[in-house]
Amino acid sequence: SRSVAELRGLFIDCFGSLEQGWSFADTNDDNLLSWREFSELACQHHFDGPLRQIFMYLDLNNDSTINQEEWMLLTKFASEVGVGRGAASPGSPPSSSKGKRSVVPRTPPTR
Repeated sequence: SRSVAELRGLFIDCFGSLEQGWSFADTNDDNLLSWREFSELACQHHFDGPLRQIFMYLDLNNDSTINQEEWMLLTKFASEVGVGRGAASPGSPPSSSKGKRSVVPRTPPTR
């Protein structure tokens, strides 16, 4: 999902890694993210995607919290729009340009 990939990219851009983002997000150090912690983190960083749906998707055991293992599910989403450092589509070779896409100019067809 593009929205999940965008959120993943945003967290990587803000924190350097999802692991560091987890440390920042878990404000009460209980090793769980509540809906409040998750939504506040996303809002602080101006994410306006479908937060509730993403939270529910990550909450695999339906306990209304996200544990670190569930949080790390974000790693499987690569950005399709170049959001996030080093983001690439699954199966694509690693990029040395740190997530920047090269742009090849289009040549108009000859008549």
